[in-house]
Amino acid sequence: MNKRIFTFTLAITLFISNLFVPEFHDFFGAEKAEAADFNRIAGKTRYDTAVSISKLGWENAESVVLANGTNFPDALAGAPLSYALEAPILLVKKDTIPQSTLDEIRRLKATTIYLLGGTAAISNDVVNQLKNKGYKVTRVSGKTRYATAREIGNQLRKMNTQDTAVLAYGLNYPDALGIGGVASENGWPILFSNSTKLDNDTKQVLTNWGIKKVIIIGGTGVIKDAVAQEIANLGISTERISGADRSETSIKVAKKFYQEDKGIILSTSRDFPDALAGGPLAGKLKRPIILVNPTKASQSVLNYIDSTGTDSITILGGTGAVSDRIKDDISTLYTGNSVGNIINGAIAAIEGDWIYYINIGDAFIYKVKIDGSGKKKLTNEPAEYISVLDGWIYYSNVADDRTIYKMKIDGTNKKKLDGTSGEFLNVVDDWIYYIDYYQGREGVYKVKTDGSQLTKIKKGYYTGLNVVNDWMYFYSTQEGPKNPLYKVKIDGSSLTMLDKGNQTEINVVGDWIYYIDQSNQAIYKMKTNGSSKIKIANASADRLNISGDWMYYRNTQDDRKIYKMKTDGTSKQKVSNETWVRNINIVGDWIDYISPGNSGEDHQYRIKK
Repeated sequence: MNKRIFTFTLAITLFISNLFVPEFHDFFGAEKAEAADFNRIAGKTRYDTAVSISKLGWENAESVVLANGTNFPDALAGAPLSYALEAPILLVKKDTIPQSTLDEIRRLKATTIYLLGGTAAISNDVVNQLKNKGYKVTRVSGKTRYATAREIGNQLRKMNTQDTAVLAYGLNYPDALGIGGVASENGWPILFSNSTKLDNDTKQVLTNWGIKKVIIIGGTGVIKDAVAQEIANLGISTERISGADRSETSIKVAKKFYQEDKGIILSTSRDFPDALAGGPLAGKLKRPIILVNPTKASQSVLNYIDSTGTDSITILGGTGAVSDRIKDDISTLYTGNSVGNIINGAIAAIEGDWIYYINIGDAFIYKVKIDGSGKKKLTNEPAEYISVLDGWIYYSNVADDRTIYKMKIDGTNKKKLDGTSGEFLNVVDDWIYYIDYYQGREGVYKVKTDGSQLTKIKKGYYTGLNVVNDWMYFYSTQEGPKNPLYKVKIDGSSLTMLDKGNQTEINVVGDWIYYIDQSNQAIYKMKTNGSSKIKIANASADRLNISGDWMYYRNTQDDRKIYKMKTDGTSKQKVSNETWVRNINIVGDWIDYISPGNSGEDHQYRIKK
């Protein structure tokens, strides 16, 4: 199970007199579930991704359904037929069949091929190629997309005669993508409509099939109420499922039809092939398909995932379709702070409408509304490494030998976790992972958030703790000048040296470790198994915070001002003019940091990132 646990580093003494809190537009925190286990199904192309989906769902199949990989309606309507045939949907080009698709048909030991759509979608060249290889080929098509959907429905009803049908907008795909798995599982045909009038092919089969209920997918902006009235005039009841956007429509579908958590499937909302091929698989797995922005999970998506408590998330497509940023966004549901914030001191965290922060003037913990109102002091002792999770604040109490404490977010129910002395606190689910520097107890530890099961993982002097995907990453400060980098399972097994050293400011993000090489201050990355070391940029950096697709760092060649660049090393730019910055924290759309500026007196700033 993947556990996204974040790295903490902090200057020992905090002295800042002012806190500036402008309006916040984005934040994370809120209720947490058990950390999710991610599984990505992807290939180099949409055709290869469909093959990968097939391999996951089918050991063999007598039939295979083929659809054009660049034309959505036929494959969308074909998902329930594919499910009924116990066949995967694979993708082809108009005139050719990708080799990976042919190889998959062979692997499945299929004998019958169903082609969806007319010759404008899949030409007879494809038919002849398949027949020459000995396959039986059945084309399912009509003169229009509406007629093709009707013919697919006729094929489906040879095996399944349900009295419910799904109606989607025929000229675009997003609203219908999320219901492909539901329609497949229930044997409901998917039909298409114009925006203002029901197509004659569609109207005819609703009557001929004896349909009693039509589920309309999408709002009145795509399918007008006049269409619903036409259906009602046929004596058929209607139900509309729609949201504010394509993601929320898929969430509405999921909330209505999936009460039992068996996992979630994520697919891009900006293209159709992955979700189309994934429809029959979603039906087999009895999982909803949730559409997401390719680069950032919306708050509605995060709220839905959080509400399900799911521990299994399948992503369709490569990082170009759904980036690893989405995984990071989801992972924040299970942690008390972010990777980059913790390595930069964890001076601020957010839950709900509140910011929780260390006030640099006295180093006490305060909270304030995101609009700057309601400021309240929560502690009377200096703190380090704050995290907020499930309504609790966790921190190191500097006045009590850095013992780990917890308290409710209103400052009540304060509890000391006896026997702990923590720095680099990593709070995830119901565990706290940390490094203890107390003399005689030096090492990496974990303890339950209730203070029980205190366990030493590894003895010694270490720093830069990250915990990701059941592994703890840290580097030694006692084995020579290069400080070798290690990883170890969270149960203490499988200790592995990844590199002989020179890494500082490590940020473990997905399958990569981003870090600064202390010998030349350049920013590098390497795989979490220690391979594929790559220089990203000669950045003269000595602090690092990875947030999404951006790296934030302080530039030692420009008075340690904050700079940022893309994680591929492009788009370098200066972020602020304050000098000698430290504790770079990223919260939502904002950067929190500390700088003495020209006055020499420390201040804490919050600016747009």
